[in-house]
Order: sequence, then C-alpha cells, then structure tokens
Amino acid sequence: MYVKILVLSQLMNGPKHGYEIKKNINSLVSSTFKINNNVLYPMVQKFVNDELATKKVEYQIDKPNKFVYYITEKGKQQFIELIKHLPDNMSHNIEEFLIRVSFFEYIDNEDKQKILSVREKYLRGAIEYIKKENEKYENMEYIPQKKDFATYEMKRLNIELAMINELRAKYAVHSIS
Repeated sequence: MYVKILVLSQLMNGPKHGYEIKKNINSLVSSTFKINNNVLYPMVQKFVNDELATKKVEYQIDKPNKFVYYITEKGKQQFIELIKHLPDNMSHNIEEFLIRVSFFEYIDNEDKQKILSVREKYLRGAIEYIKKENEKYENMEYIPQKKDFATYEMKRLNIELAMINELRAKYAVHSIS
C-alpha cells in the first residue's frame, strides 16, 4: 500500500510523467526498494481508471510522446485516506509505518496518534514474543547466537518505541475543557 502513497505523493507535488515519478521515488526511498515500470505504469493507469488522476499527452518532436499525470480532487482525498490509516495487518511493516510518518503534515494529530498506537501495539507484542522465545530456548546449545540476536532485536524495538513516545508527545491531542 505504501507504494500507492508514494506515487500519489509525487502527483500531489504537481503533474509528472512516469519516468519522473519513478526517478523521484527511487531517489527518495531506501536502496533496497526500487519501483519498476511493471508496478508504476499499471498503477497510474488504475489511478486514471479510478479517477484519482488524469492523463494528458505531451507531444514531442523526434521523440516518443509523453503521458503527464495530474492528481484529481478524488486522488488528493485518497492520498489523505491512505496516510490516515495503518491497518493492523500492516503494522509489522516498517516501511508502511515510516511512509505514513513522513506524511504526518497532511493529517490531524488524532489520526497521527492512531497510527502510532497501531505500531506501538505491534512493537510491544514483538517484544513479548522475543522474551518468551528467548526463555524457551535459553538452555539449548544448538542456537548459540540466539541470545545475541534477541538482545539486538530488543534494543532495536525499544529504540523505535522511544521514537514513538517522542512523536506521541510532539503530536499530543489536547482537549479543551
């Protein structure tokens, strides 16, 4: 789902042709992810079919014509809706979470808190799972590095929990009584 968010975000910043969308996304996201034409072009065509975007031909002399994509109002609304929700079944995916965080400026603090809660719930569950697994395998010699892995993973998860707590404070929802 985060790929849809990335593609729509490119159109939120103005009309673009496919290669420009691809180039921008590939330069923005980690080196482990690269959007390719087999993903991008069917996606933007679906956006056009679903009226999330429009497509116009840019005629060129001595070159193939380019299609330029423009986001519609419906596309802008879809972009916001995608950012506002982190489904429980995607809470384990760090990219899904971080992409939403990177677009927090588009949503209100209440929705930010919901996203942070969903990810926090996943992290706390992962920590409990690692603790139980570590206890279960503690005396087994055939997994000598299990404890090292568990220690590293617990540190990583706790660092992310600390980040979530900072974001919670930054985007606290204050009610007026």
